[in-house]
Amino acid sequence: MKTYHECIVTSNQLVAPGITFMELYTLESIAPKPGQFAMIRVAKTRDPFLARPLSIMGYSSHTLKFLFRVTGRGTGLMSEITNGYSLEVLMPLGNPFPEPQGRKILALAGGVGLPPLYYYKEEHPDETTLLLGVKSASALPALPARPWIPVTEDGSAGLKGRVTDVARQMLQSDEFDAIYACGPLPMLAEVKRLGAEAGLPTLVSLEARMACGVGVCHGCAHPLTSGEYAKVCTHGPVFEAGEVVL
Repeated sequence: MKTYHECIVTSNQLVAPGITFMELYTLESIAPKPGQFAMIRVAKTRDPFLARPLSIMGYSSHTLKFLFRVTGRGTGLMSEITNGYSLEVLMPLGNPFPEPQGRKILALAGGVGLPPLYYYKEEHPDETTLLLGVKSASALPALPARPWIPVTEDGSAGLKGRVTDVARQMLQSDEFDAIYACGPLPMLAEVKRLGAEAGLPTLVSLEARMACGVGVCHGCAHPLTSGEYAKVCTHGPVFEAGEVVL
């Protein structure tokens, strides 16, 4: 059920330049799934008025996790919130990634596209191989748990190259049953090509500006290959790569 939950900030810290990791304590028990998101009201004064959409990075024992980049006033205010502050959070929203059901999943995250796939890896550790692609080591978030294989474009940490290039090499040497991805649109476009080359089911989680998060405002409409449009908040954010224009 889509409803606002009162949550208490228990941790809010910078984990990489411009990137914040936030943990909330939920007063009620919820059951989000990897790939779903939340709409967070930043200020009780409704200034800024619109809630901010954030992908859920994890949930257990009433602790909810988020990772976000500061991109404007709303996320800037959110990054400055102190422990004990109460937030209103509308969740869980959207459609999640399917459970593996015995399949081996190659999960590709680009930058702050990490949260849904981090959560997926957390929930399905044995079935999921998670690659995190960033430009350099300084962009890797300093989190308590780091269940990913780092890929840096400059080779300053982990494997060198673009995450899609490393994934292509892995697909040639290992067997996977599906590809899941979240990140910038150019990266997802390459993931779509990669999945087609490998003949594997490929799912992508899209990021979009949203005002409501529940399909009313149509602000997050994204073009489909059929010529129609789909609302990222309710039809997604997880889509089959072949059905969306990237």
